[in-house]
Amino acid sequence: MKNMMYITATFFYIGKFPVGPGTMASLISLPLYFLIINNTVLYLVVLLLVIGIGVISSRSVAIESGDEDPSYVVIDEVAGMGVSLFLAPKSVLYFIIAFILFRLFDIFKLPFIKKAEHIGNGIGIMLDDIIAGVMTMGIMLIIHTVGVI
Repeated sequence: MKNMMYITATFFYIGKFPVGPGTMASLISLPLYFLIINNTVLYLVVLLLVIGIGVISSRSVAIESGDEDPSYVVIDEVAGMGVSLFLAPKSVLYFIIAFILFRLFDIFKLPFIKKAEHIGNGIGIMLDDIIAGVMTMGIMLIIHTVGVI
């Protein structure tokens, strides 16, 4: 069971990538979301599963490692990227811009995002990326609504 939690939390060991594991996990999740973006129900089910499984697996790995937010836990980036793209049009340009915005929000955390990191039980690990995803989604929906993309 511990091994399955580790595999999930590291998004199939992508979290062990030596350079930018969070960026790699976000990038690798893009094709998955691109394939299902036109099916809102399926997208929502996948996203909720990623979030739910992410909370459970990241909590388990954090407890096991003794680290509040291990850098190799990247399922949170997969969830945050999914939130960023929720309701997005099927557009490569849209996905690229959302990816860049999400990574910026995730790397350069605003104070209230940083504060969310410290909530325990695996929720904090996931919550900061979900908030970054919500902010990205909001900006992207505005950009799309006004016709920029």
